[in-house]
Amino acid sequence: MNYKQLWKLEEICRHSKDGFSIGSRLLIILGVVVCLYAANVSRSG
Repeated sequence: MNYKQLWKLEEICRHSKDGFSIGSRLLIILGVVVCLYAANVSRSG
């Protein structure tokens, strides 16, 4: 997942605030954080 995709996700969330609850946004953010953390761990070995 690259930054352009993240930007699109954030844009979608902003445009459909009624469709996306705060919980959904938190889940997306949490997933991104976990992905970044996993990438860092695998990189450091």
